[in-house]
Amino acid sequence: MRAAIYARIACATEERILSQSATLRSYAAKNGAEVVEEFTDDGYSGLRLDRPGLERMRRLAAQGGFDVLLTSGPDRLARKHELLAVILEELKGLGIKTVFVDDGGDNVIADNPLGPGRAGRWPELEQAKVAEVRDTPLFTLIEAAEPPLDRFFPKRTRLTLLGALLGAAVAVAWIALRATGWTAEALDPEGYASLRAALRGWWR
Repeated sequence: MRAAIYARIACATEERILSQSATLRSYAAKNGAEVVEEFTDDGYSGLRLDRPGLERMRRLAAQGGFDVLLTSGPDRLARKHELLAVILEELKGLGIKTVFVDDGGDNVIADNPLGPGRAGRWPELEQAKVAEVRDTPLFTLIEAAEPPLDRFFPKRTRLTLLGALLGAAVAVAWIALRATGWTAEALDPEGYASLRAALRGWWR
């Protein structure tokens, strides 16, 4: 039987967490279980699920990496009943047995995650599941989206503005030429006369 060990202590005390792991390894050896992986969370609270050791254990469990989880007590997995139930239900659904081993080497199988008389706490369990899904990021926003240019300057508006600018430029140029005496008649009298005659004939 493949076993995984999980140990946790809220205060970063290497001696205590090593003691937990040693007791669990001893229990595994006495019961013929092979310890395939050890997970520890030294200095992490049991009031939340985002712990590096716990997350690695859950990933390995999802991959079918072990058959039984050994830990020193329910409070090592979680300090809240609803969070504990999330973990135990998840392991149970994966076919993994959870064994709590106390300091004396005795064990208790976690058949009912919430324990007797805790049925009324199932709504809290569902809330904990929802909170865990909600707090898990699905994607990372790398760069904020910018509104397209067309939203503020539609094509028709851009064409109108361009036409107005071109018209203004032509008008300014014409005024400047007239002010300096540079007219079509002054530049080419014969051509100007022919153009006027042709226009008059066309209008008739």
